[in-house]
Amino acid sequence: MRNSDLKHRNNFITSVTKQIKKDYMAWIMLLPALICYIVYVWQPLASGIFLSFFKTQGFEKVAFAGFDNFKKVLTDSLFLKSFTNSVVYTIWALIIGGIVPIVLAIFINEMVHIKKFFTAVVYLPCMLPMIVASVMWKIMFDPSDAGLFNTILNRFGLESLQWLQDTKMTIPLIMLTIQWGGIGSRVILYIANLQSVSTDLYEAASIDGAGFWSKVKNITLPHMSGLIKMLIVMQILGVFKLFQQPLTMTGGGPNNASTTLMMLAYNKAFTELRVDEAAAISVIIMILLLIFTAIYFKLTKANNESGVA
Repeated sequence: MRNSDLKHRNNFITSVTKQIKKDYMAWIMLLPALICYIVYVWQPLASGIFLSFFKTQGFEKVAFAGFDNFKKVLTDSLFLKSFTNSVVYTIWALIIGGIVPIVLAIFINEMVHIKKFFTAVVYLPCMLPMIVASVMWKIMFDPSDAGLFNTILNRFGLESLQWLQDTKMTIPLIMLTIQWGGIGSRVILYIANLQSVSTDLYEAASIDGAGFWSKVKNITLPHMSGLIKMLIVMQILGVFKLFQQPLTMTGGGPNNASTTLMMLAYNKAFTELRVDEAAAISVIIMILLLIFTAIYFKLTKANNESGVA
């Protein structure tokens, strides 16, 4: 080794050593969190991927199975049903959670005197734990005549509805409750984004005779487009991880009409003890989430480069 290379290596080692000594307290403080992250996140993730390639008996590996678990899962009618349900959840999430927050943010942003009040009102449901909100909505959707919504219908002379027991209404109602508890945070983000729109643009549009809807179409929505795309991808990510709300409100019923991929993996592992298939489903979900995450980061990078808030 030449003297210059040896000197360069020694300088590098010295600089790294100095940096470690300088930041050792920070590393000591990070160590517990890092250990927990490795033990409770990365280790189970690696174990799950490894387990998906084996046939299991309970939680014990029996024999190497290759891609058999994935073939079995992908040809399972219940998996296809759960995947279809997740797609339907996504569609309703984009209809309710995509359009409504934009409309609310635009109208609240146009307010002058009571903007803060309505912003607080819209955000208030976000403060309620989702599991509590799910139980609350489940009680209100009680299909008996004693249920809150059925009581209201009966007062107007209308017949009681089955609500969550109706296969056609289950997913829309569950997604309605989820979006009720999450729309507020997106409204806040949209309002913050709208604060960066130059008022000169609106004034110039007014001089040219543009009305409210024309300004929204040509100025407001184009300015919000980057953030809208990012939040849509985040919603899709959230839907494919959906678990506690359907489990709390319907248990995946009726007739698996509201079962999600995460619920299916949970049932396979802890109800049917088919851990190999549960691991395969989890890996498939992980791949889907990685794809959507890559899209999200690409959109985020594009927004940062274009200077969109």
